[in-house]
Amino acid sequence: MEPCTYMVRLAKYTGKYNTNFRLYKLHGSLDYEIFYRSEEGVFVPDIYLKSRFGIGHTEHYKEVVDEDGQLTYQNSWINYHSDFLSGTSSKIKRYNEPLLFSKLFKHFEENLKKSSKLIMIGYGAKDIEINKMIFQDYKFTNNKIYIIDPYPGHLLIDFGLKLNAKFITKQLEDISLRDLN
Repeated sequence: MEPCTYMVRLAKYTGKYNTNFRLYKLHGSLDYEIFYRSEEGVFVPDIYLKSRFGIGHTEHYKEVVDEDGQLTYQNSWINYHSDFLSGTSSKIKRYNEPLLFSKLFKHFEENLKKSSKLIMIGYGAKDIEINKMIFQDYKFTNNKIYIIDPYPGHLLIDFGLKLNAKFITKQLEDISLRDLN
């Protein structure tokens, strides 16, 4: 029996939010991928996709209308890996990348300014640029900060103390709303 294949529309990054609750994964994810469009034989970064488990990196297509007005599909076959930021200084250079990361960090900074509560989960405080954004844009002297980490390291503890953060040293599944009051 041959596998069934068909086209499914994937989510794309729009930068639009309709709720007051924000979750940020600032350094990307294993399911973030760039779609490259073909322009006269050259592949140009076009848009970020949020892929799904089981869809191969080279199996992404974009609907385009050709010169005859017909719907066709363009394949981004040069994708071979997810896109996420890693390393110490190399990732910071990509914070201004226009397709996703510059927009994502701008939202992050704007929302830090507006937020009354900041909850950090799984952050080791090792990114000097993110630390700087938090210190500059979040009103930590008036608002609450919670750091959730069952085993915080010295760097995170020092960072949290400077922010007057409350440490919650529990596993994520053991946290209740009472911990965040």
